[in-house]
Amino acid sequence: MSKSRSGNYFEDFALHQSIRHATPIRLGDAHAVQFQAFYGPRYPLDTSDDFAQSLGYSRAPLSNMLVFHSIFGKSVPDISLNAIANLGYAEVSWGCDVKPDDTLMAESRVIGLKQNSNGKSGTVYVHTIGVNQRGQQILTFKRWVMVRKRDPGSPAPVAHIPELLSAVAPETISVSPEVRIPAGTFDTELSGSPHAWEAYEPGEAIAHFASVQMTADHMNATRFFGHNTAMVHFDAAKTGTGNRLIYGGHVMQHILSISHNGLENLLDIVAINGGSHTAPVIEGDSLQAHSKILSKSRIAGRDDVALLRIRAIGVKNASDLAGGTLPYKIDDTAKPGQSIYDPRVVLDLDYWALVPTAKSLRPKGLAVPVNHRLNGRFDDAVFHRRPRAERMIHFFPPQNAKMRDKAKQLVASGDVDVLLGNFEDGVPNSQKEAARAGFIEFARDIDMRDTGLWIRTNQIRQGNGAENPIFAADVHDVMSRVGKKLDVIMIPKVETAADIRHVHKLLTVLEAEHRITKPIL
Repeated sequence: MSKSRSGNYFEDFALHQSIRHATPIRLGDAHAVQFQAFYGPRYPLDTSDDFAQSLGYSRAPLSNMLVFHSIFGKSVPDISLNAIANLGYAEVSWGCDVKPDDTLMAESRVIGLKQNSNGKSGTVYVHTIGVNQRGQQILTFKRWVMVRKRDPGSPAPVAHIPELLSAVAPETISVSPEVRIPAGTFDTELSGSPHAWEAYEPGEAIAHFASVQMTADHMNATRFFGHNTAMVHFDAAKTGTGNRLIYGGHVMQHILSISHNGLENLLDIVAINGGSHTAPVIEGDSLQAHSKILSKSRIAGRDDVALLRIRAIGVKNASDLAGGTLPYKIDDTAKPGQSIYDPRVVLDLDYWALVPTAKSLRPKGLAVPVNHRLNGRFDDAVFHRRPRAERMIHFFPPQNAKMRDKAKQLVASGDVDVLLGNFEDGVPNSQKEAARAGFIEFARDIDMRDTGLWIRTNQIRQGNGAENPIFAADVHDVMSRVGKKLDVIMIPKVETAADIRHVHKLLTVLEAEHRITKPIL
């Protein structure tokens, strides 16, 4: 008896059958590098730790699409080793970020079966879930695949076609909690585009002026994706056409990379509503792409990022798209009143993408001082200076004129090392604005001599996780009016390192905007 497996044929599947897929895969920096080498995606979030950190990440996460292809590949030996074609996807959602060196595992459940009319094959519908080594769900998706029958004479199962959602509801989409873009910090010069979420309109079409020809290197990429072993990609004898079929994920990723031109500020794909491989692609075919904006959605509690729903259309061997011809669907001559895909269309992918809002974009021409923190090393003495003693810190309520007068006397006498204007819990909510105004008046009129000047802001976050507008007003008002006199900003109720990074980025932009050359601590 042979110990090797020939894979599952259509009659081997049963409705509600669960399959735990073998061989966990650890994704590391090498996978990110290979992914970059195969497809050349140019989104800076995926290619630069520094850029990712400017958006709130501790380091660049692995691309959601890399995760998708890897989990998909894990399912191939059990689901589609004997596939004729992978037909489509639906309800693709990512649960949490995958960091380099995370280990991924996958499991699938059969949710539908339908034998084809020729009796030689059938469509298998599965729901696949990927988890990491901590048991966290990182990905869930449904797909359907045409699989050969081992014995065309075997009885057909009772047909069951599952109901699939037409789209992932935007309110259910998971956005990484690490992504927090302070107003005016998203660098459009580094991303390559000035276009924020507001610049795109439903119905807008974008032709992407690039093409890529399919070559034999698709086999290496297919093995790379989760060890995908489907035979139709490696053995022309298994296809019945004399040509090896290009793996649909390979086509998809090239189309998305081509789509960068015009969609440069996409942070990541965060859900796929549906996807169809509408025609086969073989070696020698040339791929082109165009996109259509389908709709837009805000994210509750967020004003730094929002969602675009986009349809990516991949075409093969088409003439120059710059002429305005964007192949998609045509009339079906055999069925009047109905439409079919243009034979040049190979991919129809409907997805949600995360995009920065206009509030997040850095103002054009904003200069960063030469000695600014962005241009300094972490061990540079200017960023760790201790020019004054800080043994005695005197908190005062700046909305109180008598307390402001007393604070001036303390500076004159040199009896304290630091004066701190307290905006937080020592100030009633009704007096928050008065406290800011009083501090600005105090700081503008006084020579601090050798005494340090600090503020303690209100807390960064509201209960829903959004930036507290009172905190934002504290920082913006003080920095714009008396920022050159300020030494330190004290932040209350810090919960994560992301809070510190958030304030760091906000100060970085405000220092540049107001030409404050001494970094505020």
